[in-house]
Amino acid sequence: MLRLLALVGVVTSVGSGCPQEGDSRSVALGERNVERGLSVPNAGDGTNEPATAAGRTGRRATAADPYMYVDVDDAWLPPGDHDLWVTVEFHPEAIAVMGLQYDAAGQEGVLARRYVPCEDAALGYRVGEWMHYTFHLPHARLGNGQNHHSDFRLTPPQGVVIGAITVSTTKPADYEETRAPEAEALAPYRVRIGEGFELTFGNDANPATAALYRMLGVTSIESYAHWQSVEPEARGSWDWSKWDAQAQVLRDAGLKWVPFLIAGCAYATPDWFRESEASHVYRCLEHGQDSYVQSLWNPALLPAVDAYLRAFAEQYEPELIESVLLGVTGIYGESIYPAGPEGGWTADRTGTYHNHMGFWCADDLAKAHFRRYLKTR
Repeated sequence: MLRLLALVGVVTSVGSGCPQEGDSRSVALGERNVERGLSVPNAGDGTNEPATAAGRTGRRATAADPYMYVDVDDAWLPPGDHDLWVTVEFHPEAIAVMGLQYDAAGQEGVLARRYVPCEDAALGYRVGEWMHYTFHLPHARLGNGQNHHSDFRLTPPQGVVIGAITVSTTKPADYEETRAPEAEALAPYRVRIGEGFELTFGNDANPATAALYRMLGVTSIESYAHWQSVEPEARGSWDWSKWDAQAQVLRDAGLKWVPFLIAGCAYATPDWFRESEASHVYRCLEHGQDSYVQSLWNPALLPAVDAYLRAFAEQYEPELIESVLLGVTGIYGESIYPAGPEGGWTADRTGTYHNHMGFWCADDLAKAHFRRYLKTR
């Protein structure tokens, strides 16, 4: 699989444009981290280990889904609404995609505000060299809202060693808000696909990463454009703002779109439907307990989903769409029935619910359907 290093802001040699100590805090990574107002937890999905690259020691993420979390000292910057720049020194052994997600100011307790993707993007394509890049974090909350009581996290793929991280309240002198690599620099990495083939990356893209993907031969971007995201408040009250913005980014970059249209899952079903009399969820045969996942036997589900699909089709022009993924009910929009595990991101909106492998046909509608089926045999 082709890996890209899509990072934000500036990509230059190490040593230039770094913030001064008075308005910044930093951590130097190695066998033992040197913390000056920043700390990097080493646990769970943020597990990391020492690594040496080009004669310098840093650390690399080792979890299956690798993240590197960073906590900012509250004594320096307490929770609030901050405008920050994060400069990261790194060494890539191969071209790869990496980003940053941060705890942003906004509605308290909303998961989506605790993992806001940084909008900047720059390419780290100097394989085998130490480099630095800067992310801009507008409206950073620093409320320790992420895992491990952290404020932001990097997503360094395998082979990327992080040497140092600096957080500054002032913009570095060499920061550039938009800087895309020259197409010629990416030519060795461009994917060449045959006629009739498509190359899709997910999920979503900002203007900088969309331009980068286009230069690398990607034809389309996938998005989890689920039911809850477009009809969140009430039946017929459509909000297309998120996906209108994404669609325009793709049009501007010359990319097409692969929307993953999902309904019925706990996270993809609007609260107004789930809390109404129209809601009818799966009940497991083993324990007689309900899930939060909508049942395929629910007669009220199909008209609501049909309205969602029709509205989506009317909102976006066919020329934008490369293909459509249809997400059946289940956990993620793939499994049809609850299949576990309990917890995880699919329960972030609803809370943990009954969820395991097994037979989910103990509700009255499922039993009635089974009886009708047997009468035909």
